[in-house]
Amino acid sequence: MSNINTLAKVLDGASGPLVLNLTAVEYLDSAGLNVLFVHADRLEIVAAPLLAPVLTVSGLADPATIRGLHSEDGPERH
Repeated sequence: MSNINTLAKVLDGASGPLVLNLTAVEYLDSAGLNVLFVHADRLEIVAAPLLAPVLTVSGLADPATIRGLHSEDGPERH
């Protein structure tokens, strides 16, 4: 939540497909999800397994490409 405005600015100002590394993120709230949903169709998100529940339950794994959710399987595409 503390970085949401910065993230929104960066994503809004970038064009084309984007790779977003969230492996150091331990908590993602609804404000963060909302920003990601706006750009979901052009995002490839790399995330730690810790974020798997919020990314899948929120539905973000459907429009975005998500990698790294299952550590035992290696990178995974959703």
